[in-house]
Amino acid sequence: NATLKTLVNGNPGKVIDLKYQVSWPGYDPMYLENTADPTARVNYYGTTGVPETQMDGTKMTTIPTQTQLNTEYAVTSPFTINVSHTMASDYDSIYITVVVTATEAISGTLKLRTSIIEKQILYDTPPGSNGETEFNNVCRKFLPNAAGTTLATSWTNGQTETFTFNVPLPTYLHDINQVGVICFIQDDATKNVKQAGYSAPQPLVLDGAITSLTNVPLMQCTSTFDPTCVLKNIGSVALTSATISYKIDNGTPSTFAWTGNLSQNQ
Repeated sequence: NATLKTLVNGNPGKVIDLKYQVSWPGYDPMYLENTADPTARVNYYGTTGVPETQMDGTKMTTIPTQTQLNTEYAVTSPFTINVSHTMASDYDSIYITVVVTATEAISGTLKLRTSIIEKQILYDTPPGSNGETEFNNVCRKFLPNAAGTTLATSWTNGQTETFTFNVPLPTYLHDINQVGVICFIQDDATKNVKQAGYSAPQPLVLDGAITSLTNVPLMQCTSTFDPTCVLKNIGSVALTSATISYKIDNGTPSTFAWTGNLSQNQ
């Protein structure tokens, strides 16, 4: 991951990376939060070992080198993609617009695949066994699913189509300040990726997050326990109030009104 991150960061505008957290070789909480989409992509590519890299749909024996990236970047694309997104006022939904334009006549078994991502997920301690605590451009949810949106099989030069997705944000996201969107056009007959687009995260001015929940027993025989949650300000201005919702098992939700003064990242 560190090597790939260096390559990506050193080539702005040339490459967009999208990562699928899978069910092996060990425990991965990001996979457990969304099992359907990574599993579908594993089956799509016939992946049998990780890490595995696909560049424009072609399996690589290693992480791509700068020379390989430059060679692939020089290939003319038959499409342009413009993708943008906004959040609902209460930050529970995302509105995505994708404009696809053909730059030449083309035909194929074409799909538009649109993924909500988290640009960066950080853990205080490694969630798995490889020692890593930072994960980048993680696929969080395909829209409408990993099969993608079917495009016309034939396009003329200059033909344009617009696609919109207005959906609730997944409840398992770690930080909505890190939410972005990646789209790509892929020919399912060859798995070749024709073009990709990226809409960067839009950091929120005011936002709080529950970063941990402790002292919740898996089972107990007494009627009381003392759970503890940590509220963190992940916005850019002071957080002075928040409504914390909670429920036990499948009971009726309750709310707790918090007031105080938390500076950024406190």
